[in-house]
Amino acid sequence: IGSFYTHRTEYSPGHNVKYSVERVRFDVYDLSKDNVVWSRIDERAKVSKQGHLYERILKSFFADYKKLASK
Repeated sequence: IGSFYTHRTEYSPGHNVKYSVERVRFDVYDLSKDNVVWSRIDERAKVSKQGHLYERILKSFFADYKKLASK
């Protein structure tokens, strides 16, 4: 898992808007073949503090991975 987190500020007419960005990359490996079988990059932004960005990304990843594994 690779992760990137930052705060950004953008100007909107009349005021600045502060927001947080969390970007995570997941690589799922087949260890018997030593290769990546599924990869996903998820990036989310939220105004103000970080909040639950990382938890939401993890929840989404595991839900999609569960669907993939059940096929």
